[in-house]
Amino acid sequence: MSHNMTTDDYLAKIAPYARVMIHQHDDDTWSATATLRIRAEGGEFKIKSEFNHKCAPDALRVLLSRILNVVRQASDLKRLSGGE
Repeated sequence: MSHNMTTDDYLAKIAPYARVMIHQHDDDTWSATATLRIRAEGGEFKIKSEFNHKCAPDALRVLLSRILNVVRQASDLKRLSGGE
């Protein structure tokens, strides 16, 4: 993923997978949290970028990378369990 992407670019890439909350903290650092659009009875899947990013796109870059890793892992599990 390019480090030249804007906040809007990252949000557009994340939107199909998750709802995003971006946080600017009192010390002017940023973090982001996503709730995946995967539904499970009684469950919710959250992914976080961690804290202390210098700008919103940095937090979103980490978040998108983590979301894509989870989606890949879920796809692998589905395939291993005999799902389509």
